[in-house]
Amino acid sequence: VPLFQRFGVEAQLEGMYQPVVQLKSGGYIVINPTEALVSIDINSGRSTREYGIEETATKTNLEAAEEIGRQLRLRDMAGLVVIDFIDMEVSANNRRVEKAMKDALRNDRARIQIGRISAFGLMEMSRQRLRTGILEASTHICPMCEGTGMVRSVSSAALAALRHLGFDSEACEAAVTQAVWPARMQRLRQGPLVEAAPQAELWLDGGHNPAGGEALAATLARMPKRPTHLICGMLNTKDIGGYLRPLARHADSLTAVSIPGEMNTLPAEETQAAALAAGLAATTADSVLDAVHRISASDPQARILICGSLYLAGQVLRENG
Repeated sequence: VPLFQRFGVEAQLEGMYQPVVQLKSGGYIVINPTEALVSIDINSGRSTREYGIEETATKTNLEAAEEIGRQLRLRDMAGLVVIDFIDMEVSANNRRVEKAMKDALRNDRARIQIGRISAFGLMEMSRQRLRTGILEASTHICPMCEGTGMVRSVSSAALAALRHLGFDSEACEAAVTQAVWPARMQRLRQGPLVEAAPQAELWLDGGHNPAGGEALAATLARMPKRPTHLICGMLNTKDIGGYLRPLARHADSLTAVSIPGEMNTLPAEETQAAALAAGLAATTADSVLDAVHRISASDPQARILICGSLYLAGQVLRENG
């Protein structure tokens, strides 16, 4: 058995590449090196053995202080370090944590300047660079995200590519919508909305323009006959009349909702007015869940179709699981 594996050194070396360090009490620290500084956040996690919040926070902070001193040496992190300790109300506990932090750094060969815990629970310190840090020496920046940890979504990247090729905004939007959310319905089979209407069929569609309305109407025409009720939320930039007119031939009613958190959402009352103009019986509801409750109460075995916007469809998927 290799010496490092036998004494657990290999596992500790692997741990240096992870941002999260577990503490014995159940808490953990998160180490996040950035261009300007190293931020360290302490969380109590499952550490709930103590009788009060203050005692739990103090014990977790004391344990974290010792581990942070160890991690600074292991990873050889240098420059400005900002530590976000768990808030403590008693000033004497802050002093205890400050002393524990200084004790943990006492045997460090690097030159260190350390401040006190501020009113916001932050401690600032600086550490001298002795050599190249372990992460800097043995890793390189991800070529996909360029070190940000994020890449553009499929729809955003596709839209940028189409614009670069010279397509106008309307053609770009139509192409991206078709790629990300084809003109077809998706069945909801679990989550709060399904539980609110257990006997009903719940469907979701992200189409939002006249072509999407035509495609959705064609899909409804091929389905078995069943009372169909729409829950519709749209943006004020869309042709709502052109979208709803094909659907009016296959739906019994429409409940209009606004799209939560979306600046360009069309007010539910305007969606209702457009539905009435298209020949649909229409009302409004405060939310999709509220609309599902109402429809289920009056027509338990109905087909309920949530439609009108890719934004609304995305929110429903996120919230409904």
